[in-house]
Amino acid sequence: MCYDLSYLSRKNYKYAERHGSKEDVEAYKSKLEKVEQQPTYYVSGFVHPKLPVITNEKPQEFQPYNWGLIPFWVKSPADAAKLSKQCLNARGESIFEKPSFREAAKQRRCLITCIDGFFEHHHIGGKSYPFYISLKNNESMTFAGLWERWEDKSTGSIRYTATIVTTEANGLMAKIHNNERAQTEGPRMPVILPPELERNWLKPFNDKADKELLQELIKPYDEDLMQAWPVKQLKGKNGIGNKEEAHSFYDYEEIAF
Repeated sequence: MCYDLSYLSRKNYKYAERHGSKEDVEAYKSKLEKVEQQPTYYVSGFVHPKLPVITNEKPQEFQPYNWGLIPFWVKSPADAAKLSKQCLNARGESIFEKPSFREAAKQRRCLITCIDGFFEHHHIGGKSYPFYISLKNNESMTFAGLWERWEDKSTGSIRYTATIVTTEANGLMAKIHNNERAQTEGPRMPVILPPELERNWLKPFNDKADKELLQELIKPYDEDLMQAWPVKQLKGKNGIGNKEEAHSFYDYEEIAF
């Protein structure tokens, strides 16, 4: 699963260079700067931070959406708060069937961009040890996501939210993601989209062939292109929190990785 992130690298200007004309690049940069001013070294999904998102409806624009999907059909703020915590991730194999995700999977897909890396916990003897995972080339990565627009009928306020689509783990992630749930359901990882396939995730959904194209993108990323190492505890009284050191290698004697 994916509940902790590091994001918003200036390196993601390359996204603009890949998908925009020369005239568009400066506009992309300007919009990205408005989403967030400082990089986030570590953040938990359970605080529902704003992530830089590019939607199928506005593929030329970075937008800040809260992490934790609220389906459009949710009635009350209490239910919205509950589901937003349950929908930080969306299991890719069932997004076209599960009520919380199926309409978004068909109509509201997005790219969650500017991801420098993410964190996963490894479990040994009842203790958990955080690992930082990134790409070997140190470029930022793009996750497949879903988005929703939810209106609080009691106040008229609108919330835009997103979830990260996940898939089965590759070999590297399978070694790290070993908690009880992973042992029963199988280890997971985010769907990381190769640069040349990013825009395929945003293509219109009209028929069975379109669905099959999307499903082909829901697969593990090449582990040979990824790297991981243990880091200091992130949470709690002695947790490192949102500091650059959250990415630094930390040597736990009990871990041989």
